Amino acid sequence: MLLTGGAQACNVFWQVGSSATLGPASAFAGNVLALTSISLTTGATLNGRALARNGAVTLDTNAVARSACSTPTPTANTGSGSATGTPGAGDSTGSATGNADGAGRASARLTGPRRCVEVAFRARVRGRRIAQVAFFVDGSHRRTVNARRGRTVFSLRVDPRGQDLGAHHIIARVRFTAGSGARTRRLRLAYQRCSTAAVRPRFTG
Repeated sequence: MLLTGGAQACNVFWQVGSSATLGPASAFAGNVLALTSISLTTGATLNGRALARNGAVTLDTNAVARSACSTPTPTANTGSGSATGTPGAGDSTGSATGNADGAGRASARLTGPRRCVEVAFRARVRGRRIAQVAFFVDGSHRRTVNARRGRTVFSLRVDPRGQDLGAHHIIARVRFTAGSGARTRRLRLAYQRCSTAAVRPRFTG
C-alpha cells in the first residue's frame, strides 16, 4: 500500500463492518476501524492505528507505528500534481516526456521499489536530453548528479534502515539540456519502510 500525492497515514481511515485481518508480511497504512475484531498476522506492519469496537486486536510479531500528521513544506520551483505529459505543463509522477528540437524527445523516468523495503536500494532516473538530476528524500536534498558524456542513468542510493517505519517519498528534480525545449520536471516515488524483525509486544494485567 502506497501513499502518494501528499497523503498521510494519519488522515486515512478504513471502516470495516465486521472483522479485519492484515495478511502475513503485509504493509498497511491508515487507521483501521472494525466493528468486531482486528488481527495482524505474522510480520504484518501497520502505519496507523487498529481500533476494534466489540472485539480484540490480536498481534503476532508486528510493527505498529503511529505517525503524527505533518504540514507539507513547499518546494521551490516545483508544483503539484500527478500528470504525465509534455515537460513544462506541470509536475509528474513517475515519468515525463516532451518534444525536443531535431534530436529526438526529451524524456525522464524514475524507477525504484514501490513496496515494503528493509535494505538499501537505488532510485534511478533514465532518459534523454537530461542535464542534471537533484534527488530529495522526504524533502531533504541528498545528491545532485550532473550529466556527462555517455551517462544515461542518474542514481541515488537510499538506506531505509535509519528511517522511521511508514511511508517515505523520493523526489527527482530533472533539468533538461538547453536545446531540448523542455522545462524542469519533478518526478515522485513513494515506498514503505518496514521490518519483519519486530519485537513481540508484552502485555501485563
